[in-house]
Amino acid sequence: MICEEAKLRNIIEMAVGFTVMARVFEKGSSGSIKYKLYEVLQGLEYIETKEDFDKMHDSFCHWFTSNIKLAKSDGSASYGHAAKVLDIALKVFVYYCNLPDPNKADKLLPMLRCAIDAPIFKYLIERYDQHKSIKSASLTLRDIDEELYPYLQKMVSLDIERDYGNTIYPVQYDDILWRRLNRDGN
Repeated sequence: MICEEAKLRNIIEMAVGFTVMARVFEKGSSGSIKYKLYEVLQGLEYIETKEDFDKMHDSFCHWFTSNIKLAKSDGSASYGHAAKVLDIALKVFVYYCNLPDPNKADKLLPMLRCAIDAPIFKYLIERYDQHKSIKSASLTLRDIDEELYPYLQKMVSLDIERDYGNTIYPVQYDDILWRRLNRDGN
């Protein structure tokens, strides 16, 4: 049991570190974020439906925006910040590590979302916002609220349908697009 707890805490450390967002939040926030992620990841075994997943996701994001402040302003973290942190943690835990167990991970995989970072955000807006209602040049995660986030996830689904024939999940799309936009272009 102690090994499993250490494993879970290490996964959380990796996920939070991978988002490179700890520096964006007020000093001392990291402990609260990690504690809340620990609770969420331990509760995944009780997620049975997409509605359960959506409720958990939304609850975490609302907790985050109410409790986590930005480092360089008096403002609160955005829904986009919260969703990215959670989506990355879920990707590492479920998709990469096949936890909480392989059967549950298989059930959760289609529910996982694309972790939207600034380059993915800009790509989606440039490709799908035909009215150019959102200026893509200065987009940041701070601009993603709880209304824009589901709209962006719909754009992800549209891109998956158009470019991949619905043969991949949003979490897999996230990996593909992240590499293309942030790393090697492939």
